[in-house]
Amino acid sequence: MADATDRSGEVSDNKMRDRKRKREKRRKLYALPKFFLLFVLIFFVINLVFRTGNGTMTYTAVNGEIEEYVLTDGYVFRNQTMITSPTDGYLQCVVDEGERVKAGTVIGYVYQNEVDFAVTEEIDEIKSQIQELENEENQTDAYASSAAKVELDIAAAGDGVKTVRSGADMSQYQDIKSEINDLIDKKRTINGEQPSDEERLDSLNRRLNELESGVTSAKTEIVASVDGVFSTRIDGYEDALSFGMLGSVTPSYLEDINNESVQLEDYVRSGENICKIVDNYGWYFVAEIDEADAAGFSVNQSVDLRFYDLSDGVVSGTVTAVSHPERGKVAVTVYSTKYVESIYSTSKASAEILTASYSGIRVPSQCLRVVNDQQGVYVVRLDVARFVPVNVVYNNREWAIISSNLSVQSDYYLEMYDEVILDTSGVEDGEVVR
Repeated sequence: MADATDRSGEVSDNKMRDRKRKREKRRKLYALPKFFLLFVLIFFVINLVFRTGNGTMTYTAVNGEIEEYVLTDGYVFRNQTMITSPTDGYLQCVVDEGERVKAGTVIGYVYQNEVDFAVTEEIDEIKSQIQELENEENQTDAYASSAAKVELDIAAAGDGVKTVRSGADMSQYQDIKSEINDLIDKKRTINGEQPSDEERLDSLNRRLNELESGVTSAKTEIVASVDGVFSTRIDGYEDALSFGMLGSVTPSYLEDINNESVQLEDYVRSGENICKIVDNYGWYFVAEIDEADAAGFSVNQSVDLRFYDLSDGVVSGTVTAVSHPERGKVAVTVYSTKYVESIYSTSKASAEILTASYSGIRVPSQCLRVVNDQQGVYVVRLDVARFVPVNVVYNNREWAIISSNLSVQSDYYLEMYDEVILDTSGVEDGEVVR
C-alpha cells in the first residue's frame, strides 16, 4: 500500500510539471507578438526623431500659378437703342430676352384691345413656319433625292457651332442653330418620317384661319430699328451708361449715377420705352479702383476679365482709359468684344481684372534665401540640406514662382516634389538635418 501511494504522488507531480511547462510555453508564444509590436513602435519613434531632427519643417515643391488681379464693382457701358411704343395698347413681345435680331425684324405688337397672348403667340409662330415653307418651295430643292448631302451639311453646320463657341462670340449661334433645325427637318421629310412641305403648309393654313377668326383686336407692329440683342430690361441706366458718356467718366461720375428702374406693364402708352436693342459687338466695363491698386494699369494694356457672378469664364479686354485720381480713386475703363452671359442686359457687375499670370514651381516666399549673391532655397537631399540656386519669376511676398531655367551653373537644381526647407535659420549647405 505504501509503495502504491508513493507512486501515485510521483505521477501527480509529473502531471503538474507538464502543465507548468505548457503554461510557460504558451506565455512565450503570446509574448512574441507583444515584443514585435513594441519593436515596431520603437522603430517609428526613433525614425520620427531622426526625421524631425532639429525640428526641420519642409514644403513639397509642386507646379502652381499666381494671378494678379483687382476685385472691383463697376458698370457696363453699351451702345443700345431704345424702342418706344407706337401707340397705346396691350404689349406683346414675340422675341426672347437676349435673342439676336436684325433691323426690320418684328419684335412685338401693341393690341388695341386685350387679347389672349397664348393665341397670338401661336399665330405668329404659325406665320413664321408658313413663311419658311413657302420660301423653301420657291427654291430648287437640292436635297430631294440626297439624304447623304443633308448629313454632310448638318455636320458642316455643327462644325460652325464649335467655331463660334471657341471664339467666345455667340452672335452667329442662333442663325446656325436655325439652319441645323431646318436641315434635320429636310432629312426627316426625305426619310418619310414627317409630312411633306405641301401637307404641312395645308395644315398650318387651316390652323391659322381658325385662330385668326377668334382674334378681332387691331394691332400695330413693333420693328427693330437696328441689329443687336433684344432686351426688355430697362433699368434706368441707359442714358448714364451710353457710349457718349465714356469721355466724362471719373470716380465722381460713377458715384453719382442714379437709376430709375422701369416696371413694364401689359398696357403701354404711346412714346413709352418698352424695350431696347443692344449692340452685341463691343462693350465697356468701367470700375472705380483705389489709386494704389490701379498703379499697374496703363492705356492699351491687355487684361482679362472674370465676371464671377455672371459666368465662370475669362474674357480678354484692353484698357482704354485711366482717369485722373480723385480722393485716392481712379476710374479704369476696359473694352471687350467677347461674349459673356447676360453682359448685354446687366448694367452693374462685379469683376476680377486680371493683370498678370505666372506659372512654374510654386514655393512659399519665406523659403527664399540669398547665398553669395545668388537667390535660392535649401532642399533636403538624403537627409542633408543643399542650397539650390533658383530664378524667381514672380514673388508676391507670400508665394514665389520659380522658373526651371537657371542663369548660373550649379550642381543642384530645384525639382518637382523636392522638400524645400521653410525655416533655414542657422542651416548651412551640407548640414545633416535628419
